[in-house]
Amino acid sequence: MRTGGPLVVTITNYSNNYEGNNAGFDWSANYPISVVKVKAGTPSTLYTYDPATTSDTGVLSDRDSISHVNFCYNPTVDVEKTAVTTFDRDWEWTINKSNDSGSMIGNPLLLNVGQSFEVEYTVFGGATAVDDNFAVSGTITITNPEFWGMSAKIDAVTDVMGGIDLDVTCPYVTFPHTISSGGSLVCTYSYSFDEMPDEALLNVATAVASADSPVKGGFATAAVAFDLDNPTNETNTSIDIEDSLVPSANRTVDLEDLVDGAYSFTYTIDLRDYLFSPEDCGEGQLANIASFSEYDYFESLVYYDLTCETGCTLSQGYWRTHSIYGPAPYDENWANVPNGAEDAPFFLSGKTYYEVLWTPPAGGNAYYQLAHQWIAAYLNVLNGADIPSDVLDAWTQAQTLFETYTPAQAGSLRGPAARSWRDLAEILDKYNNGLLGPGKCSES
Repeated sequence: MRTGGPLVVTITNYSNNYEGNNAGFDWSANYPISVVKVKAGTPSTLYTYDPATTSDTGVLSDRDSISHVNFCYNPTVDVEKTAVTTFDRDWEWTINKSNDSGSMIGNPLLLNVGQSFEVEYTVFGGATAVDDNFAVSGTITITNPEFWGMSAKIDAVTDVMGGIDLDVTCPYVTFPHTISSGGSLVCTYSYSFDEMPDEALLNVATAVASADSPVKGGFATAAVAFDLDNPTNETNTSIDIEDSLVPSANRTVDLEDLVDGAYSFTYTIDLRDYLFSPEDCGEGQLANIASFSEYDYFESLVYYDLTCETGCTLSQGYWRTHSIYGPAPYDENWANVPNGAEDAPFFLSGKTYYEVLWTPPAGGNAYYQLAHQWIAAYLNVLNGADIPSDVLDAWTQAQTLFETYTPAQAGSLRGPAARSWRDLAEILDKYNNGLLGPGKCSES
C-alpha cells in the first residue's frame, strides 16, 4: 500500500454486463474509502462503507454503462477505548440458635439426676451482599495511521459518559498536540460512582482535531456496565462459628454453604452430660451460645427443674429404649437391677427384664400389661423417685402375682381374676406417668 501522496484507485474486471444488464467493476485503493459514487445518468448509485475500506467487488451501475465514478475518503485518526468496571462486595452475616426441648419460663423440663434427655440444637442464619465503591477506568488510544502519510494536530481529548464529563489525563502532553504519521497518544480516565447506575451507560471518547489538521479527529465508544456476579474484591466470605457448650460443634461457614442466602446445621447433646452436680439441683437454665464475633452471637436456653430429693418418674417406654441395647442413650440406672440388670431373669416368665418389656401383651395378656408397668415403677424407685404408700401396695401385690403365675397361667385368667391384674397395672401406669406420686419426668 502506498503511504502519503495522492489517492490511487485501481479498477479491475470492468464489464457492461457485470451482473445481468448492469455494468460493474471491482476496485482497490491506497487509502480507506468511505463513499463510492457510480454515475451513468440520473440518479447515481452510492456505496457507503463504515468503517472505510480499501477494496470492494461487484460495484454496479443502474444500467449497462458507467459515465464516471467518484471515490471519497476522509483522513481521520483511529480512536480506541476501554472501560473496565470495578466494585467491592462485603458480606454481612447473621446468626440464630434454637433447641427442640420445648421448655420455657414457667414450663421447665422435669428431670432426674443422671436421666438421659437429648436436645437437638439448630444454628442458622444468612449472609447478605453489600456492594460499594463502584468505579470505571480505562485507556483512550489515538493512532494516526501511517498510510495517511500526514500528521494529525489534536486540540483536546474528551470523554463523556451518560452526560457526565470525565477527567482525561494524557501524561506529559500539552494541547494542541501533534501526532506524527504512524504515531499514537495514550490517555487514561477514571470515575467513581456514588452508587451503581440503574442501567448501562454509553461512554464516548473523542479526539478533537484542529481545524487546520490534515488528518481529522475521531471517536470511539464503550459500554459501562457492572457484572454483579463478579465483584472485584470480596471481604468476609466466611465466618468461624464457636459453640460455648459443645466445642465439637464449632465450624466454618462460607458462601458455598448458603442455600438461597441461608445456612443451617444441627447437633444433639444429652442433658445428663451437663446437669449432674448438686449445684444443678432445682430450677435453672442451661445456656448455649453460638457466635462468630464479640458482637455477633445468639443464646439458646433450656429451662429445667432437676429433682434431687423426691425424684420424678419415667414411663415404661423410656426404660424400654434406654437399656444397654438402645436405641436411645443408656441409662445407668438399669445397672441397679440385681442379678444382671437388663438381662436379669424376670420371675417365672422365662424371659429377662429387657425381653419382657419388649414383649407385646398379645390378646390383652394381663401378665405383660402389668409386667411393663411393674418394671418401670421398680426402675423409677431405684432411680430415687418417691413412691406413695398406695402405689407401693399395688407394686407389692403385683410382685406376689409374678412370684406365683407364669405368663401362660395369667393369660388364661378371665373375669374378676384378670381384672385384678389390670387394676394393678392401671395404678402403676398412673404412677409412672406422673398422675400419682412425685410427677413425671420430661422425656425426649
